[in-house]
Amino acid sequence: MKTIVSLIALGVVAASGYLSWRSEPRITKISNDSKTKIAATQSTLPTTNAESISGLGKSWKVIPRSIHDGDTLRATQGGSELKVRFCGIDSPELKQKGGEQARDYLRNLLSKSNYTVYLKPIETDRYGRTVAEVFRSDGNQAVNVNAEMTQAGWAYYYAQYARNCPDREQIERGEQLAKEKGIGVWSDPRAMRPWDWRRANR
Repeated sequence: MKTIVSLIALGVVAASGYLSWRSEPRITKISNDSKTKIAATQSTLPTTNAESISGLGKSWKVIPRSIHDGDTLRATQGGSELKVRFCGIDSPELKQKGGEQARDYLRNLLSKSNYTVYLKPIETDRYGRTVAEVFRSDGNQAVNVNAEMTQAGWAYYYAQYARNCPDREQIERGEQLAKEKGIGVWSDPRAMRPWDWRRANR
């Protein structure tokens, strides 16, 4: 009889241990590849730089017909007019595959703020254009359009000419996200970088 009671008691202990083990969180080893995919999926932070509009000075009005590609435009303020080259990015040329899509994407972005932009001038290039980071309004915030273009996959991060861009890390991060998603220029593995295309078509 004592033996039977002991066996029953042992069974109860074993069952309790099993139920306790089942209720504990499992620890599973995750491969580095899976970690990368999870991090990409869980990344919710915007790459675009949002800052106060008031900190960017007076607004400029973009001349819609001047948006001929995805990284240049003309803007006016009072009697002044600037030719603007986006800092740190390079979009496909119009004659390249994706060139028209890049231009149209930029036009659409700027139409959301009624073609009103804010500029963070960096320097003047050899063609007399103002190299700048371009922002559009989104409520009370100004969103970095340079980073939006790379994040959408319609511009490449132009590392060679990005060293003076204040928000170059966000512009580069935008490209990384577009690559991961395989969108825009990254949907075609044979796509030629604009600087290579220009060199080949001089």
